[in-house]
Amino acid sequence: MRTTLPSLAAITLAGMTVASSAHAAPTCYKLPFSNPNLADGWGSTCCGRTNPHRGVDFPQASGTKIPAVAKGVVKHKEFNSCLGNVVVVQHPDGMYSGYAHMVSASGLKVGDKVDLGDTVGKVGSTGTCTTGPHLHLTMSKGLTGFKSGATVDPYKYIKDHKTCLPKLDADLVKETWSAGQDPTGEAQLRLCAGEALSFSFDLRNTGSENWTDKGSAGDAWGERVRLGSVDDKKDPFVGLTRVSLDQTKNTHVYPEGDADNCNDKAKCERTVFALAGQAPDKPGVYTTRWRLVDDGREWFGPTLSRTVRVDECPGGTGGAAGTGGSGEGGNSAAGSDGVGGDGAGGD
Repeated sequence: MRTTLPSLAAITLAGMTVASSAHAAPTCYKLPFSNPNLADGWGSTCCGRTNPHRGVDFPQASGTKIPAVAKGVVKHKEFNSCLGNVVVVQHPDGMYSGYAHMVSASGLKVGDKVDLGDTVGKVGSTGTCTTGPHLHLTMSKGLTGFKSGATVDPYKYIKDHKTCLPKLDADLVKETWSAGQDPTGEAQLRLCAGEALSFSFDLRNTGSENWTDKGSAGDAWGERVRLGSVDDKKDPFVGLTRVSLDQTKNTHVYPEGDADNCNDKAKCERTVFALAGQAPDKPGVYTTRWRLVDDGREWFGPTLSRTVRVDECPGGTGGAAGTGGSGEGGNSAAGSDGVGGDGAGGD
């Protein structure tokens, strides 16, 4: 938004109850989009402004659905000459989020409840105070903060109130396996006895804590993160119970604090664990099962498991290499080959 917001009269709603933030339950917030225009962010006086910018803008294509930044109740809707179509949501902590320049009036009614991520409207460029399609987001302690009175920096407030995230969690982005599929269907993969096996897991941090491995010195959440063999049994192919998350050996681990430079931490901090071993000499069906663990605290994230049929095949090898997994593709794997292991994780 490039032009100056004109002075507008305040509005009132009879019978409105304002929650006291001092007694409100913790509220989980999330940025609506990952591309805030911080060059012209909250408080900015650039670009010919005569008054500081009251919110933060998120450039998006017209018609893009706008997600609620937290759960709450719709408290106000209007068409404003400057801000266009506006909807205001009050949240359990007493704060109000305002969504402006929507392509059309919100389909929600005053009094409707919304959850985090629910659609409150669609991006547009309505109103005179806009130069193109974008969401103009405001956060304030008052209902009319979207157009008058004091506001707070929406970007900072939301980043400081991501209380909904579990401390430790992860998603699998991609996995790779050098073994081919088992043609008999008895297991998922097939190898010859003694044949080499390599595999990797690309994991994304979706929790609130950074991952490090400080060994026995780690006493806070996320400071003893390793990839662990489930049930603390040595893996039949790799022969380990733990693979350490070591920042000096795995370029996919962002140093502690660097994730703060990302708009979306979950997309910022990713780790690829690359493992190598060989099939047992004895034929049979074996299972390799791995999961992340913050040793001494808890196991977390998805269980990464494959069954492998090992055959005696003189002069032959297993099937062709294959890959598997879900989500977007990761960068090329950089392995973490340090061995941790000074205590099992909690339940």
